Amino acid sequence: MDQVAQQLHISKRTIYECFETKEALLKACLEYIGEEQGNKFCALFDELQDPLYTGIMMFQYNLVFVSKYQNLLDDIRTYYSSAFDFYVSQKKDLIISRMHKGLQHAYDDGRLRRDVNVDICAEFLLNLPRMSESVYPNDKDAMRSFANTVGYYVMRGVLTEESMERYDLLSQKGKVAIRKMLDDKGNDKY
Repeated sequence: MDQVAQQLHISKRTIYECFETKEALLKACLEYIGEEQGNKFCALFDELQDPLYTGIMMFQYNLVFVSKYQNLLDDIRTYYSSAFDFYVSQKKDLIISRMHKGLQHAYDDGRLRRDVNVDICAEFLLNLPRMSESVYPNDKDAMRSFANTVGYYVMRGVLTEESMERYDLLSQKGKVAIRKMLDDKGNDKY
């Protein structure tokens, strides 16, 4: 808290007047990050008008975010379980609702195969970063590559033949847009 107060040029007492505990401050920070991520994707959706593309972007951004902040997220999970549970709940609401919406829209438009369960597909893609962490616990690059590859082929497996070419194009555009969401050093602005 000393460092936080120093960075903000305020006293620790001022911080504790606004936040009763460190965990409350951490929850507020995580809430802000979640809102910022949501705003970024809402802006992208408004610009692109394609829910499937927005879902692809959210999946790719989630992979980058989770792999980049894995150590921080592990510490939050270990020392501030309530804040971590809040983060997981918020992330699930943000990502799965939009990812699910994109997949459902694609299903309704005939871009997904008729035998696909949209709920299970969205849940699988949401949990893919965590599964990747189990496969490659100490290698963020391998984890990200594994999740990207599996996610890519899951999507190719659920899309209709006609939609696969467009998906390949959107997937490449998504990678470029994710880089634009990050600053020029490749760091998230959080």
